[in-house]
Amino acid sequence: MLTLLTRKNIEKAIRHLASDEHFTCDTETYGLGWLDKAFMTGFRHQDGTCYYSREGDKDYEFLIREIIIGTKDICTPVFANPKFDLHRLEWLTGYRFERVHDVIALDHLINPQELTHRLKAIGGRLFGAEEEAEKNAIDAWFIECNDKKKEFWKLPDEILLPYFEQDLVLTNKVFWKLYPQLGNYPKLPELYELEMQVVDVVTRMEKAGVLVDKKYLTKFRAVLEKDQAKLIKELRKGFSVSEDFNFNSSDQLGDLLYNQLGCEVLYTTEKGAPSCNDEALKHIQHPYIESLRAFKLNETYLTKFVDPWLNFSKHDGKLHACFNTMGAVSGRFTCEMPNMQQIMKDPKITRGLMVTPGKVCGHSDLSQIEMVGAAWYTRDDQMLSSLKAGTDLHRDTAANLFNIKPEDVTKHQRQIAKGMNFSVVYGCGKKRLASFLSNHTGVPVPLAEAEYARSMYHGKYPEIRMFSYSVMDTIKRRRDRIIKNYFGRRYFIPTGKEYVGVNRLVQGWAAYVTKYAMARIGPKLNWKTNWMNCQVHDMISWECDIKDQKDVQVMIEKDMTTWPEFDVPIKVDTSILRDTWEA
Repeated sequence: MLTLLTRKNIEKAIRHLASDEHFTCDTETYGLGWLDKAFMTGFRHQDGTCYYSREGDKDYEFLIREIIIGTKDICTPVFANPKFDLHRLEWLTGYRFERVHDVIALDHLINPQELTHRLKAIGGRLFGAEEEAEKNAIDAWFIECNDKKKEFWKLPDEILLPYFEQDLVLTNKVFWKLYPQLGNYPKLPELYELEMQVVDVVTRMEKAGVLVDKKYLTKFRAVLEKDQAKLIKELRKGFSVSEDFNFNSSDQLGDLLYNQLGCEVLYTTEKGAPSCNDEALKHIQHPYIESLRAFKLNETYLTKFVDPWLNFSKHDGKLHACFNTMGAVSGRFTCEMPNMQQIMKDPKITRGLMVTPGKVCGHSDLSQIEMVGAAWYTRDDQMLSSLKAGTDLHRDTAANLFNIKPEDVTKHQRQIAKGMNFSVVYGCGKKRLASFLSNHTGVPVPLAEAEYARSMYHGKYPEIRMFSYSVMDTIKRRRDRIIKNYFGRRYFIPTGKEYVGVNRLVQGWAAYVTKYAMARIGPKLNWKTNWMNCQVHDMISWECDIKDQKDVQVMIEKDMTTWPEFDVPIKVDTSILRDTWEA
């Protein structure tokens, strides 16, 4: 039952919504961008009553603000992917709910075997196709109006409101189907509470954003475009191709290099095609290969950093990226609009990100956290000893592998050892290990050499091999093919992919060490003079007043490293930046 919110019934609506422990909330927005506002907001009580207000009503902002203020300390709203809604509500009213529930997070945690966790997909899976939102009338309206953009804000109420109500109803049904199931799994209720705390921290972090040096990026862009024009002429001439040849096309470039020029195929993609990435190109002998690598690097600069950063910082000069707290299977964040998880450690790129004037920026990075997790899980004595002694883990591994003293280890040998250590985390097969080692050492590593290196490694580190076998055996024996990490996160491992089990455990362990740290740190920041502004895998970026640097840094490093339940040293390396992110 839909009820339009008005000044006359707002107090009654607040009392009604606040009479239960939970209510459902949803917004319809102009888009998913940072500045795309909510043009409709709705709330559903457990008895089925739905309250809504739509942009155009002069009291729209007032009504929604009154609902938030009147209920936020009494009951907890339920969303489907709340971070988007929280931003929109804050833009709309200046207020937002700090404590929320999320049916998408519930589905990730309870049903890890599922590939899709969108609201409609969850509803269809749990309740049947009839519970999916009916869009026939909406699609027909857009076709009739010849509106290919399908902008929902244009829909008349008689078409939009039934669809909107169905989303509120479905969110409520999914919540009460999944939420009671948390208690069926050890540690999962605590893990879910963590995820909800992280939603609040990340929403604040996204709002803080990272300042961009638009003048520098604009000048850099002009230089790159000029260089690209010269390089493309040089490449067309050097490779004897026509003007319509696309050097950014992997298919065209692969055909040119491997079929027409007969270059040796050293690397392949996951689908088995000859690779044209930089790792493959740098091993190809051709007089113009360096020009080709320079061209592709410039394209990376332009398309992944310069252009997106300039575009997404148009409003206030900052990047307010979208961090998906449940984006990766392991539990790690993913990021888009733009992707701040893949910032190149290249001064030409990091120079484009600035520290807020009058502030100092800290990058606190959990040191070798995945290797720490691997050592804790596998209980390997040598790996644990290296970490506890604070020595170079990869150098110690190389010394053990090659039966030499640590001081005699060469750079190449250390890179081999580093590649082998990380291969444990990533669960590399023979082909991937060869590629992984080639990337770490800078020279092609044949399959036979990679296999020999792995057998040596397993011989020197039997605990690691036994742990890997134990994990794979556990997966095979379990009917549901699900394993869980220390924190309670459950992972579904498909048949034939048992080797990724160690990766899920170790990388998931590292992901939740970071998430717990963020949940601890967030409430201790005032978000006015100090705040987080970015997260890059195991690194937390923060800013504060210069005078508060030491206190804030000590607090952050303490909350990132205090783990009495683990007998491995968890350390943080903090870099202090004054003007830009350029190291």
